[in-house]
Amino acid sequence: MNFGCLQKSPQAVESDNYGDQSCRTSCNLFGGDRNGNIYGNDSPEKILSEVEQDINRNLYSLSMKDREAVFNDIHGVSEDMNETPEMINLACAQLEMEVCKDKFSSSSMRLVFQTAPTYIRSLYLRFLRNDSFQISQTAERMKRHFDVKLELFGIDRLNRDISLADFTLDDRRTLEHGFYQLLPKRDTAGRAIFMKIWYHQFFVEKINVSRIFWYILNTAAIDEETQKKGMVFVLYNVASDWIKRMDVDLFLRILKVRNASPIKLMGAHYCFKDPAFGALINIVNQTVERPIRVRTRMHRGTYDLSQEQIMAS
Repeated sequence: MNFGCLQKSPQAVESDNYGDQSCRTSCNLFGGDRNGNIYGNDSPEKILSEVEQDINRNLYSLSMKDREAVFNDIHGVSEDMNETPEMINLACAQLEMEVCKDKFSSSSMRLVFQTAPTYIRSLYLRFLRNDSFQISQTAERMKRHFDVKLELFGIDRLNRDISLADFTLDDRRTLEHGFYQLLPKRDTAGRAIFMKIWYHQFFVEKINVSRIFWYILNTAAIDEETQKKGMVFVLYNVASDWIKRMDVDLFLRILKVRNASPIKLMGAHYCFKDPAFGALINIVNQTVERPIRVRTRMHRGTYDLSQEQIMAS
């Protein structure tokens, strides 16, 4: 995996959203103090060690078979599910029966099903692949998908894919700063690579970030290879001023979008230099489901060292 294509955009500027007040607010949400101390009475090194122990504890609480599957996913040697036309047709039929149940009657998904059934049926397979053809999990994710889509883009855009034409000027400015990127190359296992580059972060309103994250993930999910092989997240933060750019409310908004998108997350790599960044990783790992938590890897050091560690992991 090569980060060489990632250079700071000359027009990238630091948003006013990341002043001292934002820093203090974020620290308070993390349980820290007004001076930027987000790890309380513990040292950054201790917090980082505890995060590593938590990841390992969750990993080794799995069965041998599940643990081997996690290692295979992280190293990109998992085998694709063997899909047959009969299996796909049956799963799609079962999913349609599930989404028509009364518990979904008030959801935005049912509204789309009633007004644009062809469109929603075109999404079945990508959602089924995301949740390994687990019908009830897939239906719940689809419900979240359309509820969040309604919240972000309004009712007029529920029954079609989102395009750049749906962006506001501020959405476009946020996208052009490049702190969220879908890299042009895949990893050695053929998985898509999503990258967040902390020092590029810019937005006018938080909804701008949610919209571009939605657009990137759900556009990537159209591709059949990405549906089958999944995506790897790389959060690149080898910078000294990351705390000024941390916003827990924004993080929770982004997590909401990810949980509503048909993207199979196969691994998450955190690249950082400041051990205090472990406090953020700790928050993330307490918020995401265990299958993602055990696929987390931390790479501490410089740009070159982080790149070497990811390639070796």
